[in-house]
Amino acid sequence: MNFVEIEDKPLAARVLVLLATGARDRRSVSREWLAATTGAPVEAIDDVLGRLEREGHVDGLRLTMTGLGLAVAFDGLRVKPATRRGRAAA
Repeated sequence: MNFVEIEDKPLAARVLVLLATGARDRRSVSREWLAATTGAPVEAIDDVLGRLEREGHVDGLRLTMTGLGLAVAFDGLRVKPATRRGRAAA
């Protein structure tokens, strides 16, 4: 498995958190928006997303379960409980 290099880790963590926040808020996330929000060039975002995808943390611009777990750990995001028809699952 090819892991994100040390200098890319802060950007990778920020990208994971932004993807998780976008998914939680049901907001559309694009490479350009990630670049504008992080201040990184689109090429750096592409590189980080490619590495995260090879590691299995994202699929395109969607988080996998490991990506979600990392995002929660990095940012302390609260995961909403699973719901069924508007009610919390028992």
